[in-house]
Amino acid sequence: MQRVSQLAVRRLLSSAPAAAAARRSAPVAAESVSGGGSILLPRSCGAGFSGDNLLQQSISLLRVKDPLFKRMGASRLARFAVDDQRRMKVVEMGGAQELLNVLEGAKDDKTRKEVLKTLVELSKSEEAAGFLDKAGAYAIVSSIPNSPEYAEIETYKTRLLTAFDKLKS
Repeated sequence: MQRVSQLAVRRLLSSAPAAAAARRSAPVAAESVSGGGSILLPRSCGAGFSGDNLLQQSISLLRVKDPLFKRMGASRLARFAVDDQRRMKVVEMGGAQELLNVLEGAKDDKTRKEVLKTLVELSKSEEAAGFLDKAGAYAIVSSIPNSPEYAEIETYKTRLLTAFDKLKS
């Protein structure tokens, strides 16, 4: 696995140069990553996890080439999507579409499992499930192969396809 410097991760997650300058002096929080180590991410100033900046950073992680970061972004979005308002915020900011893009291109079962788990969380909102269905999620999800290693993949696929079928009835 490639090692990424903390500075590279910060640059990747920054949305604008001015925001990056403001973050340099902001307190940081360590986020653990699978594989042992941790990376430092800026804390949202008083907004907690519900801040748009952290949500945008999570969505940006889905665009990184490394599957570890894709899984991390998906996991963060799943933790964010606790109610219908937040689920729709993920959809509005492009997170749902990025999750579908990741799922379509995922080459490993770990990444598929994490993305499917997040899509299940999003689909708990009828409005978000409607967006996913219109974006072609049914075809993408049904084309994902089951995994002998991760039985959860089949469970998540079934939940998603059932949610999409309920929308049509």
